[in-house]
Amino acid sequence: LQPRGADGDVTSFSSNGGMVCLLNANRSIFVSQLQLLMANDFITSESSVWVVDFAMQNSNRQILSYVQISFQVLRSGVVEAFVDVDSIRLFNFGKAIDNFRSIAMRIIPGFVYLLLTAGFTKSLWDEYQKKRRQRTTPGVRAIDMEDLRILYDFFWNDKFNFLEFVSIFISVFSSVLFVMWTIEDAKLDVLKEQPLADFLSYCVGAVRQARLYNRLSAVNILMIGVRPLKFVRENPRLAKLNQTLYEASEDLMWFVVMLFVTMAGFVMLAYISFGAHASECANLWVTLVFCFRFLLGDFDYTKLLKVDPIMTAFMFPYLLIMYCVFTNIFFAIIDRHFVAIDPPPTQWLKKLKPIFGRICRCINWDTDLVMEDDPNAPKVIGPPSRRDRVRRTQATIKDILLKTSNAGIGSNLPKKTMLLSDVCDTDEKMEDVMSWSQDEAKNLVAQIYRLVTEKRNATNEEEFVKARVMSTFVKEELAAASRDMLEAGRQMRYASRVHERMALRDQETLAKYIVLLERLIYRHDIERKGLAGEVQQLQGENSHADEEARRKAHAENDTPTRNLSNAGPDHAEEDDGSDAPSMSTQDQDSSTGGNEELPQAIGNGEADEDEQPPVPPVLDPMAPVSVDDAEDGKLTNITARMLADLDKLTR
Repeated sequence: LQPRGADGDVTSFSSNGGMVCLLNANRSIFVSQLQLLMANDFITSESSVWVVDFAMQNSNRQILSYVQISFQVLRSGVVEAFVDVDSIRLFNFGKAIDNFRSIAMRIIPGFVYLLLTAGFTKSLWDEYQKKRRQRTTPGVRAIDMEDLRILYDFFWNDKFNFLEFVSIFISVFSSVLFVMWTIEDAKLDVLKEQPLADFLSYCVGAVRQARLYNRLSAVNILMIGVRPLKFVRENPRLAKLNQTLYEASEDLMWFVVMLFVTMAGFVMLAYISFGAHASECANLWVTLVFCFRFLLGDFDYTKLLKVDPIMTAFMFPYLLIMYCVFTNIFFAIIDRHFVAIDPPPTQWLKKLKPIFGRICRCINWDTDLVMEDDPNAPKVIGPPSRRDRVRRTQATIKDILLKTSNAGIGSNLPKKTMLLSDVCDTDEKMEDVMSWSQDEAKNLVAQIYRLVTEKRNATNEEEFVKARVMSTFVKEELAAASRDMLEAGRQMRYASRVHERMALRDQETLAKYIVLLERLIYRHDIERKGLAGEVQQLQGENSHADEEARRKAHAENDTPTRNLSNAGPDHAEEDDGSDAPSMSTQDQDSSTGGNEELPQAIGNGEADEDEQPPVPPVLDPMAPVSVDDAEDGKLTNITARMLADLDKLTR
C-alpha cells in the first residue's frame, strides 16, 4: 500500500502519489515537525488533500483501530476535515489461554454456521437431483444440453433456489476470508517490531479485508432473512402477492429505469448549480444524497436561495415530479397487475391435525367451519365488466347441467372422492410422481393466471387469442411437448434395445445350460445301458449254469434205467414191443428266435455222448433287474451279491 523507492523510503500514500513523511507521537516533537513543514511550503494553497493516518490498539478490549484524518479542499474553496475510523476486534492468539472463552465464543458459532450451510447445500442438491430424476432416465451418463436446461429451469424458474445458491457461495467465500484474516491476526505481535510504515500497511490491509468480510456478511444476512419466504410461499395470500409482483416485474423495471434517469438529471443540475458554493453538493455522491434527503424534506432552502435563487426554483418541479407523478405511476402499476382472486380460507383444523390429532381425539379435525358472508345481503352492483359476463356465462352453464341431470340425461352416479393414500400405498416413486405433478400443475396455473391478466388488459380479445394465445403460447407448449415426446420415444427405444439384448443373452445362456444338461443325460444313459448289458450277461451265465446243473441231475436220475436196459435182450425186446420209440426231439426257440436245442434221449436208454448244453436266452437290456431270484435259491451267493451292487448303481 505504501511503495518504497530505491533507497527504501516511502514515496507515496496508498499508491495515489504525493509525499509521505512520518510524524512523531510526542506532542512537542509533532508541533515542531508541523512548523518545519509549514516553513518549507509542504502545505500550501495549492495542496488538494492532506492526510494523517495512525493506528491505535486497546489491549484490554482487544481492539485495533486505524484512523485516517483527511483535509480536503472543496470546489467552493472550503477546507473540510473527514475522519474515518475503522476498528477490528483481535483474537490475540499470543494469550490464547487467558482469552480462551472469548476465542471459543467467536469460533464455535462459526462452526455451527458451517454445519448449517452444509445441511442447506445437501438439501439444495437433493432437490436438484429429484427434479433431474423426474425429467431424465436413471443411470450414469455424460452431461448434455438436457442437464443444462434442467439446471437453468431449476435456478431461473425458482428464484429462491438461486438466492439460496448465492447465499451458500457467499458463506463459503466469507469463511475463507475469515480464515485468512485469522492467519493475519496471528502475525500482529511480530509486525509490532517492524517499522511503522510496514505496521500501518498491515493495518490498512487488515481493515480492508475486514470491511469486505463485513459487507459480504451483511448481504448474506439479508438473503437469509428473505429465504424463509420459500417455505411459506404455498400460503394462498402470499402466493397472491408473489404473483402480483411477478406480473408487474417488467413494468416495475422500466419504472425504476425512468426514475433513475429523471433523478440523475436533477442530481447533475444541483451539482453544477450549487457545487461550487455549497458543501452539500461538493461531488456527485454527496449531491445524490442531498437530492434524496431533499425528497424527505431534510434540506436548508435558505442556503440554496443565497447561492442561486434562480436555480433553486427548479427544485420545486423536482418535488412535484417525484411525489405526484412517479408515486402515482407506481401505484397504478401495482393496481393494474394485482391478482383480484380471493384466496381460499385457511383451514386451521386440518393444519393442526398432524400435531394434535392423536392427542385430542374428541375433536373432529376433518371438519372445519369457515365464516361466510350473508347470502341474503344485497349485492353491490358495479359497472359492467368482463368478469361479470364470465360469471353469468358460468352460471348459465351450471343451470343447463342441472336441468339435464334432473331430466335423466347424463350420468347421475354419486361422485365420491378419496385420497391417494386411501387407494394405494405411496412409495418413493409415487412421491416423485406427486411432486412432479404438483410442479406441473403449479406452472400451468401460473401460466393461465398470466394469460388471464394479459387478457384483461387487452383491447381486442380475438386479436389477443390469435396473436398471444394461439401463435405464442400454444405453439411453445406444442413444441415443448413434441420435444419431450421425442425424447421419451428415444429413451423408450433405448430401453427396449437394452431389454432385448439382455433377453437374448439370457436365452443364449439358457441354451448353453440345456446343451450341457443333454450331454450329461446322454453320458448317464450310456453308463446305464452298459450296466444293463453287464447285468444281462451275468444273468445269462447264471441261467446257463442252472441248466447245466439240471441236466447233470437229470442224467444221474436216468442211470438206473440205462442199467436195466442192458440186463437182458428179452427185456429189451419186450420194452421195444410194448412201447413206441421213445426217442423224441424238442425244438425250443430262444428269445432271439434263431437257435435250436439239440435232441435229448429221455426213455430209450441210449445216451448221446456228444450232447451239448443249451444256449442261454438273450434277455432284454431294458428289462428291470431284481434280486428276488437270489432269495429263491436259484442264484449263487456270489452272483446275488453282484446283482445287488449293480441294482444299487442303476437306482
